[in-house]
Amino acid sequence: MLRNLLDELIRRRLWPIPAVALLIALAAPVLFLKSTPAVVPTTAPASPATGSLPERAQRLLAAGDAGATRGGATGSSHDPFEPPASSRARAVAAARASKAKDGPSKDSSSDASPTDPIPVVIQNADGSAAASDSGSPSTPSAPSTPSAPSAPSAPRSVDGGSGSTPASAPSVRTASVDVRFGKGVDSHLQPSIAPRETFFIHGKLAAVFVKYSPSLDKAVFAVAPGIVITGPVRCRLDHGVCRYLDIPAGSYTRLTMVTADGTLARRRLDVARIDRTPASADTTTTAAKDDSENACLLRKLKTRNLGDAPIDRDACER
Repeated sequence: MLRNLLDELIRRRLWPIPAVALLIALAAPVLFLKSTPAVVPTTAPASPATGSLPERAQRLLAAGDAGATRGGATGSSHDPFEPPASSRARAVAAARASKAKDGPSKDSSSDASPTDPIPVVIQNADGSAAASDSGSPSTPSAPSTPSAPSAPSAPRSVDGGSGSTPASAPSVRTASVDVRFGKGVDSHLQPSIAPRETFFIHGKLAAVFVKYSPSLDKAVFAVAPGIVITGPVRCRLDHGVCRYLDIPAGSYTRLTMVTADGTLARRRLDVARIDRTPASADTTTTAAKDDSENACLLRKLKTRNLGDAPIDRDACER
C-alpha cells in the first residue's frame, strides 16, 4: 500500500509536498531550542565620572544654598494685625487735639510722652471704627453666672394658708355621702348618711351603706343576695353572689325584690353627691335605730346566701 502511494505521488509529481513536511517536522525542535534566550547577568551601570560642573550650574547651586540658610523667606517682616500708618497718624492727631482742648495736666510738662499708650483705630467690616489703646489689651467681659434656682414654694394647707402640711386626700372620716332612695329620681334626699345606714323594701332589708372608699372614690353598699341589680353600676361578686355595689357620685342603680305575695318591688338608689370636705358633727345624721342594731343587720346581710329568706326590719331588736 505504501509502495502504491509513493508511485502515485511520483506519477503526479506531488512528492515535494511530503518532502517539505518531513523537513519541517525535523527542523522545528531545532528552531525552538535556538529561540530560547540565554540568561545574561545584568550589571549596574557605571557611575558617571566625577567632574567639574559648568560655571552657571555652580552659581545656581550656591544661590540655593544661601536661600536655604536664611530660612527661605525674603523681605521685611510685617504684622498682619497692625493698623495702617494713616489710621495711626489720625489717631495720634486726635489724641493731641483732645489734650490741647482739655488743657495741660498738672503732672505732665508736654502734650504726650513717649511712654503714653497710643490709641489705635480699628476699622470694622461694616465701615465703623472702634478706638482702643495699643498699650493695654482689652479685658474680656466676665461670663455671666447663672442665677440660682428659685426655692420651691411651700405646700398649701387645707385652710388655704401657707404651711408645711399639704391638703390630704379624702378618707372615710373626711367625706360625706348624699343619697336618694325611693321609687323615682325625685325621691327624698338623705344628706350625709352615716355608715351602716339601712335601706328597706316592704320591711325587708335591701341594702346597707358600708363606707366611702377613697381609693375608688365611690360609695360602697352591701346588698341582699336575692336582690336583682340593674342600671349602669355593676355588682361586685363574691363566689358568684352579688355582695357589694360601688356607686360613684352622680350615678345610680335599681334594686328589684320579689315580695311575699310574688309581686316585684323596685327602688332606685342614687348617690347624689360625695362631699370630700370634712363633715361637721351637727350635719352628719345618725341612724334611725341604735348603731349596734344596724351593725347587727349588716352582719346578718353578709352571711345571707341565695335562696335565704329576706331579713326583717326588726330582726336585731332586743
